[in-house]
Amino acid sequence: AGFFFFFWRKNPASTTEIQQVGTIVLKRSYTIDPNTNPALGMLTPMDEPLPVFEQDVAENLTLNGDMEASQKAFGEGDSVTLPGAWQVEADATAVLAQDQGRQGTDDTGLQVTGKTTNSRVVQTISFDLPLGGRPFSLSLYAKADAATTTNNIRLEADGATVCSLNAALTTAHTRFTATGVWPMSVTVTEMQVVLPMVSDSARTVFYDDVEVLERSYKTKVGVAALRYESDLTPFKPEGDVVVLDYAAQSGVNRVRVNGSNWLARTVSSNGSGRDKALFGWEPRAVNPRKGEAAFPEDDSAYPLPEALPGGFNNRFYNGYLRGSLQLTTLPYLSATANVEIERNGSVDYAFHLPGESVTAVYYVYSGTGPDKDSYWQSHTVTLNLDTLVIEPEHNRCYTVWRGVWPFTDHPEDAYRRLVVKAV
Repeated sequence: AGFFFFFWRKNPASTTEIQQVGTIVLKRSYTIDPNTNPALGMLTPMDEPLPVFEQDVAENLTLNGDMEASQKAFGEGDSVTLPGAWQVEADATAVLAQDQGRQGTDDTGLQVTGKTTNSRVVQTISFDLPLGGRPFSLSLYAKADAATTTNNIRLEADGATVCSLNAALTTAHTRFTATGVWPMSVTVTEMQVVLPMVSDSARTVFYDDVEVLERSYKTKVGVAALRYESDLTPFKPEGDVVVLDYAAQSGVNRVRVNGSNWLARTVSSNGSGRDKALFGWEPRAVNPRKGEAAFPEDDSAYPLPEALPGGFNNRFYNGYLRGSLQLTTLPYLSATANVEIERNGSVDYAFHLPGESVTAVYYVYSGTGPDKDSYWQSHTVTLNLDTLVIEPEHNRCYTVWRGVWPFTDHPEDAYRRLVVKAV
């Protein structure tokens, strides 16, 4: 899968210059036959490759699970108090309640009341394939205005139920988690997240940080965590390696590339569950990555005088986990790189990249002579293998080759053709 677009970066040769660039993205998806020896771990191109992610893909399958967005924010109406992406049923009333989220002050929660214990708030989640046989986890925070009991919080589909929760609530938020596997008889491709009234319909219940994940185990809180970052990054000054899931082994865990330690961190699994990723994406919205972008906090600073802030660092475009970095900078990956994942002292997942060669050439019309392809000028673009995302629990990975050049080297209307080849 491939994509072409143009955007902005800091010129690596002159960091005071903000540069508009053309960017080529070529994405390759593979199934992995792993081994403990990378020379024996093999990649095979997937029959149905992953698409180019034009937007971020959230880990959490629910929308507005943190209950911070109104219907107006979701484009569902003008209400700023009704929750976006959630619907009420059976005479339920649901409003966004400031300071009633799990973190208290300035954290919004969902306040639910109802005429009967059957009153409920729901969200429908759609899938491409049937649900039967697939594992899911449901977790959330809940409290009530007085002690009471939840009334079968659950996932529901085609008359079947998984991840049922009946738990005692207090006036303080408590996290609840359940896991389950849909029976093979469930052949539908939609399910509902059901947040019901409590057993006493006179009570008020508050929900927050609702997470639904396609996993068979409990994970730590992180409703804003990403499964995949958008592939449409204009430039990466360094390489990126991301390892999703696979965080069951406590202890020091590492990623080695060609024998060199690239990433390392201590992993722990406790009553809160596992980490969502062994080496996941560094969040853009918090430091240190947020600081690398240097966008002003003050609204009065906008519009900016240029496309990027003066203090912008191109490293913001990299998604690797900053606190795990073992090198000063991560180089781009070689096309034949040996990759090893070490957990708790031993390598238990390894493979090598298949040695593909990728080339790109764009053609421009000089403005003189016939405007025919035989007269167009050709310009070669260097593509770097700058991203590797590994999903060991699914035995698959994808790579991204990225080619970048100064787009304004030629008038926009002079561009004629772009040819990208992979062998």
